[in-house]
Amino acid sequence: MLVTLKPLANAEKVPIGGGFNVESPVEITASGDDLPYDVTLITEVDQERIVVMSLLALRKRGGPPVNGTGLRKIAVDRLLAEAFAAGLWRTPLYDFTHGNPGPIAEYVKAYEGTPGDVALATYRLALAVGAPPVLAVAESLSITPAAARGMIARMRKLGWLPPTVKGKAKG
Repeated sequence: MLVTLKPLANAEKVPIGGGFNVESPVEITASGDDLPYDVTLITEVDQERIVVMSLLALRKRGGPPVNGTGLRKIAVDRLLAEAFAAGLWRTPLYDFTHGNPGPIAEYVKAYEGTPGDVALATYRLALAVGAPPVLAVAESLSITPAAARGMIARMRKLGWLPPTVKGKAKG
């Protein structure tokens, strides 16, 4: 799948919490054999979350017509994660900009930070795009979800993440 992100003319760096920033608003385009359609998304940051403002699904030449069944096959959170992973950075201490966009797990494996840095970046990105943060941290560090929950709890205890309500991710 080919995913590209292009900041719109009025884009600026906007915080998504935890000291992390992304460009907003942006246009994301995605195409490939694993998508039923060619897709264009317009996103912006709203209350530290990356939200989709519009989605355009274009029928591929010879492909199926655009319908609800096909639209449900589009993993919007994955498209957002792939598009924003390369543009995520924390200032002023860490630079998370990367030249090779990919899913959250591929991105953080390429990042040469400590496991805590990687977990924190993964957690913030997953939360911002609506992906399950615990599973994203587990996948990125090749650990179990239980170990990821323990790492996230330690990050909260250290003050890297704010307190949360049981069952509700907050970052």
